[in-house]
Amino acid sequence: KTFIVGGNWKCNGTKESIRELMDAWNKGKDMSTADVEVVIAPPAVYCEYTRCIMRLDFQVMVQNVWIGKGGAVTGEVSADMICDWGYGWVMIGHSERRMLDVVKESDETIAEKAKFCLGKGLSVMFCIGETLEERESGQCDTVNQRQLKALQAVISHSDWRRVVIAYEPVWAIGTGVSCPPAKAQETHKSLREYLRRSEGEAVAECTRIVYGGSVSPENCYALASCPDIDGFLVGGASLKPTFLNIINAHKVKCLKPLSDGRKVRVFPDEPALSAAIVEEVVATAKAAIAAKGSFSLAVPAGSVVKSLKGLESGAVDFSKVHVFFTNERLGSNRSYQGALDAFVMRCGVPLPQVHGCPEGTPAQAAAAYAKLLTSHPSIEVNQDSLPSFDLMLLGVGEDSHVGSLHPNSEYIQETGEGKIVFSKDGGAHQSIAISMDVMRASKKAILAAHGAKKAEAVAAALSG
Repeated sequence: KTFIVGGNWKCNGTKESIRELMDAWNKGKDMSTADVEVVIAPPAVYCEYTRCIMRLDFQVMVQNVWIGKGGAVTGEVSADMICDWGYGWVMIGHSERRMLDVVKESDETIAEKAKFCLGKGLSVMFCIGETLEERESGQCDTVNQRQLKALQAVISHSDWRRVVIAYEPVWAIGTGVSCPPAKAQETHKSLREYLRRSEGEAVAECTRIVYGGSVSPENCYALASCPDIDGFLVGGASLKPTFLNIINAHKVKCLKPLSDGRKVRVFPDEPALSAAIVEEVVATAKAAIAAKGSFSLAVPAGSVVKSLKGLESGAVDFSKVHVFFTNERLGSNRSYQGALDAFVMRCGVPLPQVHGCPEGTPAQAAAAYAKLLTSHPSIEVNQDSLPSFDLMLLGVGEDSHVGSLHPNSEYIQETGEGKIVFSKDGGAHQSIAISMDVMRASKKAILAAHGAKKAEAVAAALSG
């Protein structure tokens, strides 16, 4: 599914403010080939003005539409008019249309609007969501399903390919209080499961379900990392230049399949990078501990450990976490040692479960570390006798090196071995580096690509 980000300007804006905003947005990097779709919903009177000065890789979405054909309905905009102007999107069922006393559109009216628009070939951003009172009384799923059932009653199975469901908890819209990522994921998963039961597997997997409700540059990466969140519908934050940062959260969904179906996830260098990585680490750790009673984390550099600064002691059971620091400069780099010590102390990882570089000559250290990795009870060994970490948290440098490993290293290419290897020249950094094969053998890898321009190439290399 293509990640989609909608911007709902509501009843805001002037020609001057729109011009200033477009000047800022138009300076951003072209996204026409990126795996993201952007639709902007200005007030109706500004739609064409916005389109004329807005970047070509963004589309216009109309905020509201009449329930049927045009005619003697003063003040309304029909689907035919929207098509005549060449706009491809319309937003329907926003909570303000459902809840404002002077509007109060019913589930049935909203569904009929969607049916008519779909019949005209338009794509529909169909908004649903519960109030705080409904959530607190345990009616979240009931309300969302009720609103969807009204739509299901009037559209065909094939119409779903042009429907995006926008889940917007009413209590989080415009309040600055965002639904916590875990709760948002829980609701999105429930919505997808409902679609799976009522519409079938194909509709459930293909239909995009986006989150709306005080989305910001600060929380967008954590939200985008949730597996069932396929994008955002953004309100007030879409009226700012930093809306581009929210769009860039689509990069969190960049998954590179390994040969046997495992994944490498690339995190870009953007605000809230650490929050997104922490979410992924916590989810992976909990799953591993639940499945086998332990979690093995391999970390190659202090800079990557620093990205875990938001990981707190209560996030997972750290008594079952085993950390393997695999950088050759741990002993000589105070920054690396300090970052590792701070992480271990803050989270409460038992010291016997923290493994750095073994002592001794390079040959002795390599042999000791190879034995540790292939015999440690928290690390599974694959069919080729390679250690398989539950998660490798990797940092990609500007020159595309990953931690202490350079993917284009002649030594790695010559040996092709899944063992502990050393720098070819035997110089100052002649200590532990993990081979590409060991990285591939691990169950999951995260590339924390701080400023790296070649992260995609590194992910491709890890993917074989």
